Amino acid sequence: MDLDELARGATRELLDVTSAGVAQRRTLLDQTRRRRRIGNAAALTALVTLMAGGLLLVTAPPDDRDTRPARPIGEGHGTALVTVNTAGQIHALDGDVAVGVPREVHALSPIDFTSDGTRVMFQAQDGSLRLVDLRTGGSRSLGACAERWCDADLSADGRFVAVGSGGLDSVIEIRPVGEGRIQRLPIAGAAHAPSWSPDGEHLTFTADEGLFLIGKDGRGMRLLWPASGELATGSWSSELMSMTEPASWSPDGSRIAFLATEPWDDDVSAADPIIPVRYTLTVLDLGSGATELSRYVGGCYCLNVSPPAVAWSPDGSLIAVNVVDNGRRDTKGAARNAGVHVVRPDGTGWRQLTTESATWGLAWQPSMG
Repeated sequence: MDLDELARGATRELLDVTSAGVAQRRTLLDQTRRRRRIGNAAALTALVTLMAGGLLLVTAPPDDRDTRPARPIGEGHGTALVTVNTAGQIHALDGDVAVGVPREVHALSPIDFTSDGTRVMFQAQDGSLRLVDLRTGGSRSLGACAERWCDADLSADGRFVAVGSGGLDSVIEIRPVGEGRIQRLPIAGAAHAPSWSPDGEHLTFTADEGLFLIGKDGRGMRLLWPASGELATGSWSSELMSMTEPASWSPDGSRIAFLATEPWDDDVSAADPIIPVRYTLTVLDLGSGATELSRYVGGCYCLNVSPPAVAWSPDGSLIAVNVVDNGRRDTKGAARNAGVHVVRPDGTGWRQLTTESATWGLAWQPSMG
């Protein structure tokens, strides 16, 4: 890989967070260390900084669709699209955050609403998972996370929480909300990014070999989307899978939207200090196995920026996707302008909601009305 090109992309990502405070930058670096094994991060950052002088940033290719910031009209009605910023605050990218939703959370918190919009799960600033009832204000603990970043997903009915192994154990942990025993589903290798089906009977998760489906009882595990080429085994695939956000299910449970990952360069090697990653928004029909949408949505070295995220709206009409752009020109397809976009599941009607990428994840807040 061209070292100048590597430094250029990494420098762009570092510049994107220079306005954040020391505490926020430390949190982001902790995220980097947690989600990627890139050796000595401090030494790498120093190397990139020394090489950054005089480098010109490459602009992204122009988009081929209308990307003017605009709210979706007549679709996704009665919901809000939310994210978490670097200060650990939940805020709306579209619509209004419901009364009772906590605004101060962990900077790397997952945000999950029940399907009726009445309860929300998040990671508190003390590192524990919490569930809040928006009607009563009542709150309960759902247990601690293995590390500062909590890889967890709340079932649509609010009865269970699935927690990924975080690379520490080869299991998915299913915690009941309330009374009951914790169930541990054994997985061959580290399991990341669990995501519940709408009926609560299945989970998707990512592992070295790709994207998997498994029953909540641990049965019927099958590979839905394989890791590409030589990445199907070894630490390379682990690097890519650990940088993947959870898949998002259609409300009827028939399809999933996820972000397929691959190295940015064909000639990338294990000797490279950073793995640049490309992301493709993909919609897969679970019944037929057919791919209904495949669109490149950017790439990054993911030093100090979060990878793209995807979220299906509660009414099924829209998919929200976070597009990143570190300024590197890509020969395999033009990325959309950086920011949060919405698109219909068939790939039509792309609209840009924000001109900046979301900091951490995306979630739709269903209407309680």
